[in-house]
Amino acid sequence: MLTVAEVRQRLVDGDLVSARSADDCVRRWVADHDEGDGDAFVSWLAGEDVLTPFQVSALQAGHAAPFLLGPYRVFDRLAHTEMGHVYRAVHAELDLPVSLKVFSSSLEQQPVLLARMQREARASVELDHPNVLRIFQVGRAGNIYFLASQNITGESLADWLVRDSRLAAVPASKVIRQAALGLQHLHEKCMVHRNVCPQNLWLNDSGAVKLVGLDWIRDTDGAFGIADPAASAAKTLVGSVSYLSPEQAEHPELADAGSDVYALGCVFYHCLTGNPPFPDHDSAAAVTGRTGDAPPVLDSAPETPPAIVKFVEGMLSKNPDNRCGLDELIAGLETQLDPAELDIAEADAIPAELLAWLESSGEEAGGGTTLFDGTDFTDWLAEE
Repeated sequence: MLTVAEVRQRLVDGDLVSARSADDCVRRWVADHDEGDGDAFVSWLAGEDVLTPFQVSALQAGHAAPFLLGPYRVFDRLAHTEMGHVYRAVHAELDLPVSLKVFSSSLEQQPVLLARMQREARASVELDHPNVLRIFQVGRAGNIYFLASQNITGESLADWLVRDSRLAAVPASKVIRQAALGLQHLHEKCMVHRNVCPQNLWLNDSGAVKLVGLDWIRDTDGAFGIADPAASAAKTLVGSVSYLSPEQAEHPELADAGSDVYALGCVFYHCLTGNPPFPDHDSAAAVTGRTGDAPPVLDSAPETPPAIVKFVEGMLSKNPDNRCGLDELIAGLETQLDPAELDIAEADAIPAELLAWLESSGEEAGGGTTLFDGTDFTDWLAEE
């Protein structure tokens, strides 16, 4: 069991806090607690916001700070995805914030997941848009792969909807317009997202929306040279069922731009009404077997402007040929918004110093895999 003195030393040695702050924490702790109970002291530090929950877990697991994955110091867990954990980190030498998507150590034994990671990394080479998350490095430490991306702040649209249930027409239109701009960039690059859903729309602190979750991306021109898991695994379901178009549910390997429009329409509907259009459909068979239309938006959101209702209905057409295009959608939504609010500053761009560092290491942004030494902490981080 750790003692308070040992915890204090780890805090200082690992640059988690200054020596003065550590001593102050110890003084406050011993005034009311058992001086020797280091584990309880660590938990107390989390309650006082001195340590993040992630740092507490790492210390209690026996790892000493600084918590390094390659050149990055990890300090908090941001999200958990099907493919792995996403962490907040900083470049230890440059002291610049980044986000890290860390994959399980079993990735190479799972061909479908490995192909998804490779496609996400490959897409990052082509994509450069303020409404699409930019990955700048593929790294490997020991047997652990990770993707380093621009720093992510804020929360997902899914988090927002859990908190507020539904959004008014104006904030919902702002989100959907930016998501449509990001999708438009993908489609211009001959890519289809295939998993547009609230979890994969991230709203940063500046108000910008970023498309994330690019691991199911499809290259419609076959330029990636990486097998599409949806084509190689015949029964693979691609996308979140509640936001899935009928044609994608039936043939995920053939999903196109219209499939993304339908999914975005489902997200728009969810924002306005508080629920996806078909919340009880929980399988691909249920999606392909749909016979009726979703309940009207006005049933749950009677204050929604008619123009917005028309766009949602157009995006949710079962016939892909009848869906409105992204150009039409973006232009139409802009008529519903204050022109002064359309331009959102890119607050989370990748710092030039990071790109220069990457180039000095012999790598191009989004290019080949950068190798680093693995550690026990690296292995723990991937499975934590």
